[in-house]
Amino acid sequence: MLALLGTRAAWPHGLPPGFRPDFGLALRRAGLDRDEDNRKCYQIFTSFCAQSISRVADDLYSITGSYSQESADGMTTEHMLTFDCTVTVYSMFLSTLPPPLQEAVRLGLTRQPYQVFLREHESPLLTVVGEPGDTVHTNENESYCPFMAEEFYLEEVDPK
Repeated sequence: MLALLGTRAAWPHGLPPGFRPDFGLALRRAGLDRDEDNRKCYQIFTSFCAQSISRVADDLYSITGSYSQESADGMTTEHMLTFDCTVTVYSMFLSTLPPPLQEAVRLGLTRQPYQVFLREHESPLLTVVGEPGDTVHTNENESYCPFMAEEFYLEEVDPK
């Protein structure tokens, strides 16, 4: 009901229920995106759940999804992660997907709206290697700082 009414003052910290903060922006704000010599810190993310793939421009693709991070005290924090990538890295991403999903994503990004949303059961779990991006994007709903992806690996899922 609260989400329908849109009463922002009643939302915890002014955030809508289910909102996941951007991990790239959180890392940047904490000063953990660069080392003491101001070099970008290379990042490896495991169990990234890709949920949205977009073609932003002819030479730029974007992959967004959820990311759970467990702290030393056992608490889990849910974030959103965005990875931007070049055509070459996007091709690598596409080749990691199972063939039926690979074809659906490829075809979906050949026509408007140049975006594919994956249902939960078809979202692949990936390990992604990259570095923090340089740009913070802001719109009416959010701010986010994408990572520049360099490598993708499909994680094996245990069929229990």
